[in-house]
Amino acid sequence: MTMQKSAAPTVSTSFSSVATKVAAVEVAQIAGEAGFITGTALTMVAVTLVGLAIGFVLLRVESLVEEGKI
Repeated sequence: MTMQKSAAPTVSTSFSSVATKVAAVEVAQIAGEAGFITGTALTMVAVTLVGLAIGFVLLRVESLVEEGKI
């Protein structure tokens, strides 16, 4: 029995260029959503601040009610 020497497998470098192009497209898509992300983040900050303001007003009203001023 004689073993034949097989040719070494060749690796195509096109996969890395495809992966790079796909990554660039994904980054571009995310960058295109920057306005939406910023708007959502600012909305959530505003909701949080309004909630805190209402909470502190309610605490103040509660303390006034307990003192009998209201």
